Amino acid sequence: MASFIPIEPGVPEQKLSIGLDREVYVLRFRWNGSDDVRKGAWYMDAWEADGTTPIAFGIKLVLGALLGRRYNHPLFVGGLFLVERGAPTGEEPRLFDLGRRVILMHFTIADRILAGMPTS
Repeated sequence: MASFIPIEPGVPEQKLSIGLDREVYVLRFRWNGSDDVRKGAWYMDAWEADGTTPIAFGIKLVLGALLGRRYNHPLFVGGLFLVERGAPTGEEPRLFDLGRRVILMHFTIADRILAGMPTS
């Protein structure tokens, strides 16, 4: 089942522990205000449930991208995607957008199959 990952808008660094597809992960979200010509970008780091075993670092949160696709880990099998709420603007999330206008969703492989999304 698809899961919404709760991110607090406007908080430039936040860490949370969350259950996704029957596993627990620790995720950290970081705003880099000097990155990119868009005047900033969000990044995500991930650890196993213990908070010390690394999974992935420095994943740039980009609309329309299968986030973490380069990592061979169960967290990324179904997929992490940024989704715009309301009418799509195509604008990448800024500091106050992530968690409000743009949300992060985790999909299982079953979600992707049921939605007719490519799985490879």
